[in-house]
Amino acid sequence: MEYTTFTAAMAQEVRRQAGEGFYYGIATAEEPLAGESVCHIETETFRPGNAAHDSYSVAKSVSSMAAGLMYDRGLLKMTDTIGQHLGEYFVEGTDPRWKDVTIHQLMRHRTGAAYGTDFDDTNAHLWSDPEWLHTLFAAPIISEREDRFVYSDGSYYILGRIVEKLAGMDMEALLQREVFVPLGFHVNAWSRDVNGHTVGGTGLYIRTEDLAKIGWLWLREGMWGERRIYSKAWSDIFLGYEGDAVANYGYGISRIADGVYMAGGAYGQGVCMDTVTKRVVAWHCYDNQGKTAGLGGAMVRFCR
Repeated sequence: MEYTTFTAAMAQEVRRQAGEGFYYGIATAEEPLAGESVCHIETETFRPGNAAHDSYSVAKSVSSMAAGLMYDRGLLKMTDTIGQHLGEYFVEGTDPRWKDVTIHQLMRHRTGAAYGTDFDDTNAHLWSDPEWLHTLFAAPIISEREDRFVYSDGSYYILGRIVEKLAGMDMEALLQREVFVPLGFHVNAWSRDVNGHTVGGTGLYIRTEDLAKIGWLWLREGMWGERRIYSKAWSDIFLGYEGDAVANYGYGISRIADGVYMAGGAYGQGVCMDTVTKRVVAWHCYDNQGKTAGLGGAMVRFCR
């Protein structure tokens, strides 16, 4: 297969990093070629792996889309509080200040909690209480919301439970119907808690080319060909927020350069899109030695 210059540049960057032993593969998306209706996707594989890979914290950006679907239905505002939606899960031992945490603060890891939860390092299935919300809400709030950035998979688990309640269905089932099937996803799965709720903050298994489609949907402000998946208004919220001092992070995605956005995950996963060049690159890898740098920065260097 003869690749485009863009795909070739991304593949060359993997090799420059000596990443053939870490990257499973990359997928790029560009403007459609003649006869294509949505976008042109190319892939390159570097090492054997399953068809679908764990995207780790890239999952947070996809959970944000589920929140956007609820926003579009008028069921969720960023100024809503956790207490409005999940107050029935506040039990003895819950810090009462959780009730005033807004969705905006939750999605930016600005809850003011003393600590966060990493579901990839912590086996929450072994928690004594099978209702994960009870354990998450037991974390004390120790600071003003805007003063403390505490990264937590738990924040997006909480978001997923809010989405589930509003949608009347599990968050993964909602996204399957509204996003994954319309975008032509193939094999995919999402980790769940002991009661069957989508984990939200991590554990999303998808093909690399399907991850590139997510980036293309961001680039097209919610449009997939002629079909609108989510509103331009939600896209403006998702991409328009200026972010935090911590890596310009907001709503599960980071702004890494002017017009360039990336969602990343543990062990080197990522998807990056450039609103200027109209290009997307996605990648899955397993780098537990910190040798790979991801492809977001390379995308800016090579393609501007």
